[in-house]
Amino acid sequence: MAVSANYPTPVYVNGYQCNNCAQVAEAKKDINPADPKAGPGGVDASSSSQSPAFTLGGMLANGSSAAGKASPSSPAPPSSAPASALLDISV
Repeated sequence: MAVSANYPTPVYVNGYQCNNCAQVAEAKKDINPADPKAGPGGVDASSSSQSPAFTLGGMLANGSSAAGKASPSSPAPPSSAPASALLDISV
């Protein structure tokens, strides 16, 4: 009788591919079994091995505090209509 330490088919735990019980235990702690030295969530991974999930562009690229404010060249027109006329939430 042959005893194998690996599963016949890999299983996925928290998005990580696991081939044995030890890898499943790491994946349950949010540690990538393929790179366990990176720690939970990959926080200890070197910066060269990970790239950002997305990059900001436009007004958000430089991180200025004025990103959420309207520019003075295009102010919003004042509204004289009551709030009930602007939004109809009737069912």
